[in-house]
Amino acid sequence: MPRFIVRVELVNIAHTHPSYETLHTAMELDGFSRVMSRGRANYKLPHAEYRLDDPRLDAAKVCARVKDLATNVAQKVPTVCRVLVSEMERETAVDFWNLETA
Repeated sequence: MPRFIVRVELVNIAHTHPSYETLHTAMELDGFSRVMSRGRANYKLPHAEYRLDDPRLDAAKVCARVKDLATNVAQKVPTVCRVLVSEMERETAVDFWNLETA
C-alpha cells in the first residue's frame, strides 16, 4: 500500500500561529495523520508533517489534494504555502531519530 509523508509550510508564518491549527484540522479531517508507528510505538511527526496511507493515490494526486487544503488555509492569513510529498514503498524505508512518542 502506498504511504506518503507530506510536509506543508505556510511561508513567513510562525508555527505557533492559529493558521497552523486550522491546517492540522483540515489535514486530519481529510485522512492525514500526524503520528507514525514503528513496531508497537507511535511517534509524533515534526511540526506540519503528515502521513497518509491510501492505495488509490500516487504522489501527484496527494500533492494536488494537499495543495488545495493548504492553499485554502494560506489565503486566510494571507500567505503562500509550500508542499512536499514523499512516497514510501514500505514502512522500513523511513528512519528517524528523537521523535516524541505519541
